[in-house]
Amino acid sequence: MKKHAKKALRSVLAFAMAVVLLATSLPIAFAAGTYDPTPVFSEDATLWAWVTDDGDVQVIYPQATPNTDYISDKHIATYYITLYDLGPMTEVHNDPATETVPQAQIVVDASASAFALDGTGTVTFTAATLANKGVTLDDTHRFSVEVLAQDSTGWVSEPLTTIVSDVPQFVYDEELYKQVFGTVKTQKNILIDCIVLIDGEEVGEAPVLIGDDNKIQVAPLKGLLEDFLEQRDIVILDKFKNKDGFISFSDLDKLTLKVKLNRLNLKVEFSLPLEKKKTRSLDERKKIKRKATSTPANISAYMNIRAAETFYKYEKNYNKQNLLLAPVINLWGLCIEGETSYEHYSDSAEKGRFHRDYTTIAYDWVSQDIMFKYGDIYSHSLSYQSAPHVWGINLYKDIERERIEGINSPIQITLLRTSTIEVYSNGSLIRSRTNVAPGTYTFDDLTFNNGGNDIRIKLIDDTGHEQYIDESFFYEGSFVPK
Repeated sequence: MKKHAKKALRSVLAFAMAVVLLATSLPIAFAAGTYDPTPVFSEDATLWAWVTDDGDVQVIYPQATPNTDYISDKHIATYYITLYDLGPMTEVHNDPATETVPQAQIVVDASASAFALDGTGTVTFTAATLANKGVTLDDTHRFSVEVLAQDSTGWVSEPLTTIVSDVPQFVYDEELYKQVFGTVKTQKNILIDCIVLIDGEEVGEAPVLIGDDNKIQVAPLKGLLEDFLEQRDIVILDKFKNKDGFISFSDLDKLTLKVKLNRLNLKVEFSLPLEKKKTRSLDERKKIKRKATSTPANISAYMNIRAAETFYKYEKNYNKQNLLLAPVINLWGLCIEGETSYEHYSDSAEKGRFHRDYTTIAYDWVSQDIMFKYGDIYSHSLSYQSAPHVWGINLYKDIERERIEGINSPIQITLLRTSTIEVYSNGSLIRSRTNVAPGTYTFDDLTFNNGGNDIRIKLIDDTGHEQYIDESFFYEGSFVPK
């Protein structure tokens, strides 16, 4: 009897332990899944922070989104915006995650805060608040801002950080002003078209309003910045433009787009932050933008007319008259081409007749470099054969031009300093560029020889430091590029 009681007791204990293990393993199983309950900022979310003229720090932060997969009524409850003093700019900056640094924090109640139509909120660290926290703004220290979002259940997002930009003030230089205008009596708000340089590269012109606070017109500036910045960093300029469509240089500095006006040559010089630059091509030909001088007509036409007469020295009665008509008609991008000829011999009793030489309907697929043709087609001949003239459909793709433009050269580099770039192919120098501004670049102007191609890229920065990048490619010219 006692033996059966012990066996029953062991069974009860085993069952109880199984229940405990099952209860403790469920949270672990849920935690090991793909569900992430933390709120998130969107991939293109941008945090802005700059110093105002009053010595305050203004911050524009984006909205976060809670994860409502399992709890539908979750919402963002609080934003934590923290400003850190990272230390002197001449030293390696302090890390707020591992070191104690002067800091100030603003806690924002999301339910009581008002967001703009573009989904951003604004807070200001006043100079007095920063001073009370031991943070002193000056141009010798580096500062950063971090924003965290916390939802109604307590989950906290990953931090979004940015560097606080400074706002350099224009210092009036009387002697420099004399060199340009010959007088110290200033005329405010002079409107002039100035040449714009971005990282030392001349990119075009834009209207500039020269005065106490210089301003540049936003519309042309956005076009000039397209090759250098992502679209999200360009559209924000519209938030700072005035009713006349101009943005001040001080507002551009707040957006970390450093700009100054060279009053000696009246050129506007931009210096862009490396982290905001987009990947660019080093191919000079791709920097030439083709702009239509006028809007193409949907319907247009023209005709070439040629006439000639052949004279034979010893056969005066055998002279021949030729007339050639070549009309072309464009109907909404569909081109109809044709040619007809008229021949008449002076000794012939018959009248001359018109003869249709060819008729073709053509369409260009410009983006893919493909031409479609239907009608009379002249195909390529071999050796000494004459070109056959047939009626059919022709598709032509300019493969050789794409090969010359180097579509198969996926080499990308990032320059941290102004550098000289030398490109070698199989030991021979094939490209050389000097004074290339910091940024990320792709080499899509390299030409390959059939067979193996050993590419070496030599980078020499402005301190003389050299770096080498080696790549090898195999190229076959008969391959059709994608």
